Amino acid sequence: MGEIIVGNLDDALVTRLKQRAEQQGLTLEETVRRVLVEALRPSKDELIADLNRIAAMNPPIIEPPFSEDLIREDRDSR
Repeated sequence: MGEIIVGNLDDALVTRLKQRAEQQGLTLEETVRRVLVEALRPSKDELIADLNRIAAMNPPIIEPPFSEDLIREDRDSR
């Protein structure tokens, strides 16, 4: 795991982080870790762009057998 040291933080920011940590029953370090993870979570638009990119990698299935046909066939054969 990596480590970073961030200097020159505004005192008010540090106070707010400490307050949040105390309210949540967490350490300051864990609170900062969670804030960073949340800040880097991909946006809805970024996720949609990724899904579209992945979908474009394979052409759509437009000819049988379709999955629902295969499932029905398997179900009806029992």
